[in-house]
Amino acid sequence: MGPSASWVLRLPTWLDTGTLYFQGVHFDASNSQIFTTPRLNVPIVK
Repeated sequence: MGPSASWVLRLPTWLDTGTLYFQGVHFDASNSQIFTTPRLNVPIVK
């Protein structure tokens, strides 16, 4: 991983222009806490 990680996501052809939102969630059971990453906005342009 690290700062140069990347993923290729094949999107369906019927998907219209818009925005996809991604966010990571981690639950630390030992401390009963939930941690999240900042939301990543990915605009889709055709």
